[in-house]
Amino acid sequence: YTAASSSTAPNETPDYTASPSSPTAFVQCSVDDIRACIEQLPHKANSVAAVLTTTSCFCPRLPDDILGIARLCAELNVPHVVNNAYGLQSPAILKQLDAASRHGRIDALVQSTDKNFMVPVGGAIIIGPSSCVRPASAMYPGRASIAPIFDVFLTLLEMGKKQFVSLSHQKRLAHREHFLAKLGAFAALRGEEVINDPRNDISFGLTLRNCVGGDMVNGGADSHIAANKGAIGIGAKLYRMGVTGPRVIVPAVYSTSPFSEDKEAVQQQQPIFSTSKKVAGIDFQSYGMHGSDEAWLSQTTHTAAPQIIVACAIGIEQEDIDTFVERLEKLYPAPKASSTATA
Repeated sequence: YTAASSSTAPNETPDYTASPSSPTAFVQCSVDDIRACIEQLPHKANSVAAVLTTTSCFCPRLPDDILGIARLCAELNVPHVVNNAYGLQSPAILKQLDAASRHGRIDALVQSTDKNFMVPVGGAIIIGPSSCVRPASAMYPGRASIAPIFDVFLTLLEMGKKQFVSLSHQKRLAHREHFLAKLGAFAALRGEEVINDPRNDISFGLTLRNCVGGDMVNGGADSHIAANKGAIGIGAKLYRMGVTGPRVIVPAVYSTSPFSEDKEAVQQQQPIFSTSKKVAGIDFQSYGMHGSDEAWLSQTTHTAAPQIIVACAIGIEQEDIDTFVERLEKLYPAPKASSTATA
């Protein structure tokens, strides 16, 4: 991953192909790194079954450079599969996919029915040439339920193209601005930060470094651990209050900061508060932050912070946003303003 910056104004269409002008807290997959990995394989491109990219992802990760990777796959003659889970509801992602399909290579585009069409979980739509889609369809279990197909069919008949575009594009993006405004006001009263980049127009987040009081920024490892545990507790209580969508992620805590200039000490130490997850035999620290040594850094304090990640997807209403923020305020009240006695 490489650090990426954004110079896009809030009302402009994000430019996914722009080169970062300065490093910030967001990460994006590097096309050059993918090329380098392929070149290191014994048989180079012939060793690769496919390149898998993602358009919609959890903050602080940005969507992959689909156009750049599609061009690379066309050049190397490598199949390209795109995980487009939420992407049908994002105008910016659709624009990127359109360009990638015309100027590069996309073999299969896979998106969720429940995430994009407000139907029950259980279905997916695969888009691609018949040479790819037909074999995938033939592999599907013959006794699978027809319910996901039926749900999408009825929904599209009832909704129509105009209503879908209104809900997923205009209305959702308007609700996104309201959501960011509410989180911004919440953060300002508590010394937190909203984690947002317009290039990821579905997912954004909020730091929870001060949720248990204390001074996480200037404090030691104990204050970091306390903040992590407080954030985890907020996530659990929100779930019990019926708020099931957000996810809380916390950074690993070390006696020596992962961002210390003493890189040798950083590499040799073990975390005193581990947040690792093993995938395919590989341990990932600070799992969910899309990096360990490069975990999300506060723009103002330059420290990794626990955070809650939310999504503004199709079907969300302003009332849902207000209810979520109200419940979050109950669990994380604003500090009382100090009063100064006067003689």
